[in-house]
Amino acid sequence: MQFPPLKKHKTFSNTVFLTEKNCFDGSILADEPGVFRCLIRKIGNDPDLLEFERKQNYAARRTGADDLALEVILELNSELPSCNSMRIGIPLSETDGAQKFTIIYSGAKFRLLANDTLLDEDYPFGDPPGTPENHCDIPAEKQPEPQYRTTPLHCWSPDRLNEWVGDVSVGFFNDEYHIFYLYDRRHHKSKFGHGGHQWAHITTKDFKTWRDDGLILPCEAQWQTFGTGTPFLLDGKLALAYGLHTERFLPAVGTPRGMTWAISEDGIHFTPSRISVEEMTENPSIYNQPDGSWIVYDHGLLCRAEKWCDFKKVAKKPIPCGTNSALLNSYECPSLFEWGGYYFMLVGFTGMYRSKSLSFETFDDLSGNGVDIYDGLKVPMVAPFKNNRMILSGWLGITGWGGVLGIRELVWFDDAIPGIRWLEEAMPEISDLQEVSASVTFSGEHYFEFTVQPEKTFSVTMEGVGKKILFSIDPKRKRATLSTEKECPTLCELGKNWRKISAPGFALDHLRNIETPYKVRMMIRNERKWNGCIVDVEIAGCRTLIHYFEGSHPTSCKVEDSDCRFHSGKIVK
Repeated sequence: MQFPPLKKHKTFSNTVFLTEKNCFDGSILADEPGVFRCLIRKIGNDPDLLEFERKQNYAARRTGADDLALEVILELNSELPSCNSMRIGIPLSETDGAQKFTIIYSGAKFRLLANDTLLDEDYPFGDPPGTPENHCDIPAEKQPEPQYRTTPLHCWSPDRLNEWVGDVSVGFFNDEYHIFYLYDRRHHKSKFGHGGHQWAHITTKDFKTWRDDGLILPCEAQWQTFGTGTPFLLDGKLALAYGLHTERFLPAVGTPRGMTWAISEDGIHFTPSRISVEEMTENPSIYNQPDGSWIVYDHGLLCRAEKWCDFKKVAKKPIPCGTNSALLNSYECPSLFEWGGYYFMLVGFTGMYRSKSLSFETFDDLSGNGVDIYDGLKVPMVAPFKNNRMILSGWLGITGWGGVLGIRELVWFDDAIPGIRWLEEAMPEISDLQEVSASVTFSGEHYFEFTVQPEKTFSVTMEGVGKKILFSIDPKRKRATLSTEKECPTLCELGKNWRKISAPGFALDHLRNIETPYKVRMMIRNERKWNGCIVDVEIAGCRTLIHYFEGSHPTSCKVEDSDCRFHSGKIVK
């Protein structure tokens, strides 16, 4: 199906100025009945807006309780229930003293800018019932200039308080590792709770320096919100297949749905095909084959296309999905990689299968036996890198869907059950590493390195603000637990209940390489916008755990064995 022409909307652009005279609680900076209102409001004063403030992540603002917010309310006449108004905004402490603010309604987007810098946006459905005073044509959104960065990629997210990394898709092309991610605002709560996701892009050759291309595929129409996919090659050019999540908020009739794709001439700028393949899965994973064909797993079933994009089923049995799978994995977001003579498939949040065949009609259920590589990162995907290295990327949730980017490296074992470790190049640097006794106090972010004796229970307690955090290793059970409680179920133990039960942390079994003295490395990470901390652990160089602890900010680390000495260091910002 060809995308429909862009619809005409009551677009407008309006500018307001903030001064000492109008910067107070209750001030109205602009008001057009039936169109929009711009106001200044004290944060936390209106109980009806507490949920909005939570989605906006106002709690992470710089100045705390006394801050004011500049907000804009767009009025809408919408065919969707409960979509008759939309609010965006930002705490004044996050505006760097700006005085000029621009409000733009383009149809696809409702935006707030300060001095041409985007502060906030949401994605409407409908038009203002009134007539805008400053109606004008809004030019097409320009892709930002690439930004070159050296900050660590692991645990990174975009800058603004409500900006996060959603589903990640990866590939290795032209000597570069490509990370495509669904740019998320408000933890999937944008577009009246329907996501409003768009595609952004990062590339790196060494994981130390990287190019941030920003938003490469913005929403251009109100019916659009994008889903997961994969990069691949099409006519020798880099392309991205991705889903259209239209059916999640609109009737399917007359609106594109299923799969689409975009193509790039330079690996930076992408042009959408504006064609949808409606009979395909809405979260496609496309892979090039040596014979020039393409494969995709449509609802878990292998399909092949000799000619783009004429896919035909070539398998008889799908990969286990839903109630047919041990951990209730979906058929969505499958990640295929070949390594050591095996094909491996990660599926959604929980599934991992191994097979000698691309069809996966016969397979080993690694997740069902608890020997998968899930470590707390969500919807992981894997792509090869130089020197036969396999790099995994996913996201770690921060109070909801979407959060920070996570990156790992896989470890090969002769039994073809991969391990997983920190990707050294993507991690922050450590300074002032010193040996300390059984406990240490610290502030902010910190690094710890322990040497653990085999057959000995190991336990660490981290305390400070919020709930204390426990990390332990039980060598008899070969179990590691990172949690606010002593006992925490593994994904395998949760099984089909993993979506229903909110575990207090993350636990895993089947630890390896702990029969001789081994090393445990741990990082406690803090960022202002998280309102909590991330604890990241590597065990014996082949197993990892990572978890976000809301409201917790440890300031001390104590090993329960009083004779234990370990190393403590600072994380270089």
